[in-house]
Amino acid sequence: MYSNGDIVKRQHAVGVEEIRDLAIHLLLHEGRPPSFIRIEHTERIAKVVILLVPGITPDVLNINIEAGTLKNPNLPMTIPFAAGFIPNTFSHACPTRAPGDQSRMFSVLGTFLNVRVSGGKGHAKDKRNAKGKGKGKPIEEYMLTIDQMVQNGYPVPSYLQGGSKREEEGEGWVETPMEEGEGEKKGRKAYGIDCEMVLTEDGKKSLARVCMVDYETGVVAYDTLVKSDQKVVDYLTRWSGITEEKLSNATTTFAEAQAAIVSLLSNQSLNPILIGHSLESDLKSLKLSHPFCIDTSLLYAHPRGKSFKPGLAWLTKKWCGREIQTEGGGHDPEEDARAAIELVREKIKNGPSFGVEHEELFDLLGRKNVRTAFVDRGTPAQSQTSTHTQISCSGDDEVVENIVSLVPQSGFIFGRLLGLAESRGWVTPRSGEAEEDVKVEIQNDNSETANVNDEPSLSSSLQETSTRLQTIYSSLPTNTALLVFSGHQDPRRMGDLSRRRAGWEKEMKARVGRAQGGSEQGEVGVEGARWTTADMRELESEIELAKKGLLFLGVKP
Repeated sequence: MYSNGDIVKRQHAVGVEEIRDLAIHLLLHEGRPPSFIRIEHTERIAKVVILLVPGITPDVLNINIEAGTLKNPNLPMTIPFAAGFIPNTFSHACPTRAPGDQSRMFSVLGTFLNVRVSGGKGHAKDKRNAKGKGKGKPIEEYMLTIDQMVQNGYPVPSYLQGGSKREEEGEGWVETPMEEGEGEKKGRKAYGIDCEMVLTEDGKKSLARVCMVDYETGVVAYDTLVKSDQKVVDYLTRWSGITEEKLSNATTTFAEAQAAIVSLLSNQSLNPILIGHSLESDLKSLKLSHPFCIDTSLLYAHPRGKSFKPGLAWLTKKWCGREIQTEGGGHDPEEDARAAIELVREKIKNGPSFGVEHEELFDLLGRKNVRTAFVDRGTPAQSQTSTHTQISCSGDDEVVENIVSLVPQSGFIFGRLLGLAESRGWVTPRSGEAEEDVKVEIQNDNSETANVNDEPSLSSSLQETSTRLQTIYSSLPTNTALLVFSGHQDPRRMGDLSRRRAGWEKEMKARVGRAQGGSEQGEVGVEGARWTTADMRELESEIELAKKGLLFLGVKP
């Protein structure tokens, strides 16, 4: 039963994170369920299947929103009797609210799949761990695995790929030589590293400065400006700290800088570890493949989950208690290299879970021995590495087929059906994308969503979605909890306004950069971009509308 008494006290509708917490409660039978729901005999729940189906809105179910609003807009609404799976299966539609703030809507999928640990007291938790087995693990324990390097776009040495270099690396690439014997030896040296770039006339970024700092001693092991072999058209001073005057004093060529670094990494008994933030970018700028890497952007977690990388300045302030990159005129690579080193030291000092305030839902369930499955468009395996079964699909029919086949052996299944949202013009999937979340482009069309009765294609898609849901439902055994939620409403107008605002902000930054003596070309924003307080109010209103969703709950008898 819905707990209406709790719901009417709320300022907002049920959140996506509460739907996730309900699923956890049903699966693990631990603690209390979220306050918006009352459950009896939780221990009898055999399985949990959750389906994210964007595009289900009150109008397609003929729900009278005004009637519900007279009581409370957050209360569950009765679904009128009609043909279709949802009206025949669920009695009520519970309003939900997507995550975000006043000016943004966050990823529904990302929020659902990431669980806050220790009640948000990750730091305190790790202080306890510092007294136990997590403390003092050798630095080698924090190196990226080969799989992690591949998944995050690192250039991997040929001897770790069966002897063949990646074709896309092209000419000029080098790699540190392979060590004799096993590659997991302890006692390696380590260096923090950071590179800065400039933009050249061929449209590419060119290495302008590289700095390496010794992990143990803090001594700068190598630091040089690198002269470009092409004309520089933008020094990217606002980020790089490089100016025309500084680079005019450079005498080191790219080849010389590259050779010096390879020599530093090779003339030791064990190849050292490189430490950096989004280190793959530095290695690519050096055209260097190296097998032993620690990346602080992956070592620490972003509050919104694995599909996002935290910034170096933010991490340093939050976990090291100091600010960096505060001076004007761009970043200092030595400062950034030292910050990355400090973050690694803090991780080793406090234990592996230090700085991790969230964990993936599948990690949590896996630790509790729940057999899980994740079925979605795109490539879910890119991020959900702990899931027992991960299947990438090309369309909704394939999603349904795989869910049905996985029901017998899975305790928890998460799937997403996008066909209805596509038919409404909300999203246009890009084929071949390898992302945690299917990449979508919000349409520029600002027209209002048509009524289902006026759109034969939408009516047909609604019927197809209903059939797919029925197929999944029919495959479920008795006492399976089924949760279907839409996540959000039409995001198109919100997306259009957000793009206009981003264009305006880009233009303003470009103007400030030019006024502060940046390059003549500068960063070009959207010509004629304009953003007013009225536009901002409209954006905030559209965001609140887009955040509205529906939840349908039931247990198969």
